[in-house]
Amino acid sequence: RYQVNGVPVIALVDSGSTHCFVDPKDCEAAGYDSTPYKPMEITVANGAKMYCEHKCDGMLWVMQGKEF
Repeated sequence: RYQVNGVPVIALVDSGSTHCFVDPKDCEAAGYDSTPYKPMEITVANGAKMYCEHKCDGMLWVMQGKEF
């Protein structure tokens, strides 16, 4: 588990991915704005489709001393 601004979050990290995704509720709970964004279709590892319609600008998290 990780914390973003003191809010516990669960992260699944895939170094081969092109984007990072976070639940809009976690984004807002950590003090960041979740703003509408053009819908994006995402294919996850098992082939299922998910849709992203918001973005969370400025959210930073640290893993092994690296900031993302």
